[in-house]
Amino acid sequence: MRALRYVCLSKLPSSRVDMSVSVVPSVRKLAAIAGLLFGFASAACSYAQSINELKLVTSIRPLALMQADLGLGWQEPLVPVGVTPHDFSLRASHMKRLQEADLVIWLGPEIEPYLTKIMARKADHQQLILTADRLAEEHEEHEEHEEHGDHAGHDHGSLHPWASPDFARDAMAAMVEKAIALEPTLENDLAARWQQLEAKLLQQEAQWQQYFKQHEVAYITYHDALGPYETSMSITGLGSIADESGSQSGVKNLKQIFDLIEADKVACILVDAEANQALLNKVAAQGIEAVEIDLLAWQVKPGEDNLWRYFDGLGKSLEQCELAHNH
Repeated sequence: MRALRYVCLSKLPSSRVDMSVSVVPSVRKLAAIAGLLFGFASAACSYAQSINELKLVTSIRPLALMQADLGLGWQEPLVPVGVTPHDFSLRASHMKRLQEADLVIWLGPEIEPYLTKIMARKADHQQLILTADRLAEEHEEHEEHEEHGDHAGHDHGSLHPWASPDFARDAMAAMVEKAIALEPTLENDLAARWQQLEAKLLQQEAQWQQYFKQHEVAYITYHDALGPYETSMSITGLGSIADESGSQSGVKNLKQIFDLIEADKVACILVDAEANQALLNKVAAQGIEAVEIDLLAWQVKPGEDNLWRYFDGLGKSLEQCELAHNH
């Protein structure tokens, strides 16, 4: 894991200021401020050291962005940019990372079968499996103790659950709990950071939900992978060219889609990384605009508010679709 660059004040030369009653008030104030700074820096240094001692591995980029948002450091996920989970296979370097990891965060054998064999040899406390069913169950148990606002729920059985804001928040809450179990000294910092993140993500989801209540977007998708996001936003596409696994649909389905296009009922086609260019060219020939949608978060550079920027990108792709139709 990339080291966080902190300077521990405990390693610096100690101050030799005489704090006797003869010291002038301004010096005493400076010394008091220095003491506060020492406390803050020591806490930051302790937090950084705890983070550096944890070796975390995530399977896909959206999970890595969640980890970074929580202040648990950034490290490239197993599946790199440019490779889809459908096409990924483990290499020796991946196996080494998984074996050495203190915690592996993945989506379970149904979505990521390439991890099933090696993760079967990993201790339970060293892995966090984020499935919709498991997170929904944990969320319901948590709600028994605390009151929450509306929760749209998870799109159970989806191969792309991270596209759901609800799933993402529950996944991050599970990451916090697991990280604290592994390193209890992180509890206060992680809890505070997560509280701020959750509030911001809930506000964002409510804003996009309000947008879609006021704007009806008539779209098709190349890849039937937007279901979890659609569930959270209470929207529905008109159809998809490829099914959720990425396999191209049959002739009958394609005819229905092209009939909708010819009837001028489609604003755009949302295109992700797995789109077949030949089919897209046929759609483009009908005068339908192709709008890119970043389902795998390839375009989200690690930084601040990673997950917020990811979901903002999904919403803006649909917004662009509506604008294209109006013009």
